[in-house]
Amino acid sequence: MPYAECPNFNKCNCNKCPLDPGIEERIKLPDDEKCRAEKSTRMRIGAKYPQLLKYQGLTKKEWTMRKIWDEKTYQEKILISTSLSKMRKSALKRHFSGGSMTCFPGLPKKGGTNVSVKKRV
Repeated sequence: MPYAECPNFNKCNCNKCPLDPGIEERIKLPDDEKCRAEKSTRMRIGAKYPQLLKYQGLTKKEWTMRKIWDEKTYQEKILISTSLSKMRKSALKRHFSGGSMTCFPGLPKKGGTNVSVKKRV
């Protein structure tokens, strides 16, 4: 079975394993672990079993997003990639210059802190 090839197989408790041919029949409970295997590992294993694994080692969400991405034109992919790259650079620049942290709420400004400490009485 594909899941037996996973390097985390012996220590994993994921009920909805992306490498399980019966993933659609499994139920995810609130306390269930998430899959620990790297996406690239799951994809490599999944490529060996295209007839067994409906999502080829990906989660249903990953598979859906991949299909959406694959349907985009080359120009759309370039536009999206360029926009994301600009957003990342802008967010990093703001972070390291001490500017506003609207992209990363909860992170402190450079040299500042957003953690409040209460004294014990």
